[in-house]
Amino acid sequence: KKPKQPKTTSFIMSLNNNKNIADDIFGSFSSSSDPLGAALTSAAAPAAISKKKSEISRKDAFALMFESGEAGYKCCRDRAISGKLRDYPVRSAAWKAFLGTIPMNSAPETWKEHVETERETYKELYEKHTIDIQKLQKESSIDLDVNNPLCTAEDGPWQVYFDNKTLKEEIMQDLLRTYPEMEFFQDDKVREMMLNILFIYSKEHPGLSYRQGMHELLAPFIYLFSREKVTAEEVSEDDPFSIVSDERHIEADCFLAFNNLMKKMEQWFEHDKGRSNSMSPIIIKSKHIQNTLLKKYDPQLQTYLNSLNIEPQLYALRWIRLLFGREFHLEDVLTVWDGIFAYGGKTEEHFDLIDYICVAMLLYISSQLLQLDYSRCLRRLFKYPPVEDVRIFIERAVKLIDGVLPNDDINSNTNNNNNNNNNNNNNNNNQKKAPVKNTVKKLSYKELEQQVLGLKERDVHMANRLDRIIYILQKSLLASDGNNNNNMEEVFVAIAELKQIKDVLGGLLDLNDVFQPQ
Repeated sequence: KKPKQPKTTSFIMSLNNNKNIADDIFGSFSSSSDPLGAALTSAAAPAAISKKKSEISRKDAFALMFESGEAGYKCCRDRAISGKLRDYPVRSAAWKAFLGTIPMNSAPETWKEHVETERETYKELYEKHTIDIQKLQKESSIDLDVNNPLCTAEDGPWQVYFDNKTLKEEIMQDLLRTYPEMEFFQDDKVREMMLNILFIYSKEHPGLSYRQGMHELLAPFIYLFSREKVTAEEVSEDDPFSIVSDERHIEADCFLAFNNLMKKMEQWFEHDKGRSNSMSPIIIKSKHIQNTLLKKYDPQLQTYLNSLNIEPQLYALRWIRLLFGREFHLEDVLTVWDGIFAYGGKTEEHFDLIDYICVAMLLYISSQLLQLDYSRCLRRLFKYPPVEDVRIFIERAVKLIDGVLPNDDINSNTNNNNNNNNNNNNNNNNQKKAPVKNTVKKLSYKELEQQVLGLKERDVHMANRLDRIIYILQKSLLASDGNNNNNMEEVFVAIAELKQIKDVLGGLLDLNDVFQPQ
């Protein structure tokens, strides 16, 4: 009998049997910078089998990213920053590692003890801040001067109970408005989990307490962790992912991740606190984005926004506080957060990508903004236009930080992207391409395979666009009261995109004219 191969080794060997599968799943790696990637792509083999990314098993993905040491961590981080982590069913574990709720640098076999300790901490906090009035009423030994509903003492159990009730009502008002178009967030159990988490966080941070918008930072965690949950029956001691994704501990795990996120985000929710000669951190950050970074990369736009007296905090406050949660579809938000969490920051208090994503978003619509007056310019900033692929913002933000994207390239790319939708109709009228005709040319197997892969890429891209357009139309219809025309612009854009998709699928328009693969 052959000796049993370790999980990671056998996984790599199976991929070495077909190079195209490895390339399709993991992309191309540099052998000098990534030994694991080199092992995955070094062996040449005939392309006899194709495998969709959706078919990547959780076991294989986990072995690659979490059981391969430093090379695996690099792979996980690179996949997240490049926007490809969405193709792997271990995204929730990656987020936990990026945010420090599970120790990334330790072997997965050691995670169980760590997460059990953290979950027990949450349980203690829950019991600490939960008051059982019925139990309290039965306690005859408690001083009735304090233990009665009319007592106004701040530390009195009844006063604490009423304060807690008021806080929970305030939180619930926001939870009822959380992604109203998504059935998942209308579930009572989901709302109860979110209420408990936000309530306990607020009680543990009385100086900050609850601020509007925190529920929107929590929502992606609840959504993702629930989607990748492992049922109690499937949890195994030999499967670290199942232990950290146990459905019985989603609430505790979401609290831990949210709490670690807020360690970096809480400064953006602080009020001025009576500052007389200084501005709040969020105002300082907003001004830095518009008056320093944007001035560096697009001085014309920065000058124009200032000439309109558009204060940066008017739009940047929401972008930063909610981590772009209201600017994109939830699935796109997850992709943006992949990059933000994976890139991290030079210090524990900051996410370095946030500022540069804001700049990339401004550059993307620069040519539009330069043609608008004050009110329309603000409206464009408040209602960011649909984007083909949000990965472009992560990619450009990283390049801006690394200084590898010259200003000329930024401006030219920005103008091309912004003019793309405006010029599509003219291009279609003036340079309409004839439908693809059947040919009798004999194709090689490799050429045929490339055409099939191209068609698959087109279908996936069109399906993603349709999903986003449906979301936009649903949101606009739900927000419309029948007399309000504020959402008509988004509706018209969505309809125009539907026509564009029809032309692509009908062969009248080439996919490369509307989408450039990253």
